[in-house]
Amino acid sequence: MRSLLAWAPAWAPDVAHAAIRKLAHVTEYAVLGLLVARALDRPSRTRDVVLAGALAFCAVHASLDEWHQTFVPSRVGCVADALLDTFGAALGLALLAAARARSEAVRTRRTATA
Repeated sequence: MRSLLAWAPAWAPDVAHAAIRKLAHVTEYAVLGLLVARALDRPSRTRDVVLAGALAFCAVHASLDEWHQTFVPSRVGCVADALLDTFGAALGLALLAAARARSEAVRTRRTATA
């Protein structure tokens, strides 16, 4: 990382590395949220129940992952990381809900004009 940012101040590579790692966690948990929502989705369940269940699962998973890290000598568990991971899941689920709402609106418009 330092060789890529040789022109930058001395602290920049460390900040860039931390930012990339945090963004990766947000992305990973966004994908996890989408996959869990897909796994929980059933015709008998409302969209809100599916989204809430997926978010709860991801929040518990993030918390347990951070707790597990406290037992690993080279790692440190952090509540802020669990919250960031949960935010990533919420972001992914919000994008899913928005995409589904848009799809339903388009379908409704097509049905109304046909």
